[in-house]
Amino acid sequence: MIETPDIALRLHSGVPVLDVCGEWASSMADAVVETIQALAAAGHLEIIVNLERAKSVGAGVTQALAPLAEWIRTRHGHIELVATAEQLKSMVSQAALGQLRWAASESLAMSHIKGEPVRSEGQNCTAHVVANPAAG
Repeated sequence: MIETPDIALRLHSGVPVLDVCGEWASSMADAVVETIQALAAAGHLEIIVNLERAKSVGAGVTQALAPLAEWIRTRHGHIELVATAEQLKSMVSQAALGQLRWAASESLAMSHIKGEPVRSEGQNCTAHVVANPAAG
């Protein structure tokens, strides 16, 4: 895991996840954009930016990431933003809706990227079919 004071980079099922913590400011936006550009240059075109622990998130996020998201979409990739409902209300602008994808949780963002349904948080069980010996 690579870390700066406010950004942590990790992989979730092979997809890079940027965890953003602390105050969102122009220096934070520059660091996030630089990191996404480096990931895209390395071939990662599906990227999750998790803003759930960030503070002072507003329209600056969409302004900083929309042009980069548009560039990544031209290469058939996506930037997936994970944010709380309150953060989404403060960020949403009509101009950026077409370029950025939004998710309420990281697991939902992964389901968008992988194209798989979200599993419930309950226990997963496996079953094996066994031939019925009495039927034979």
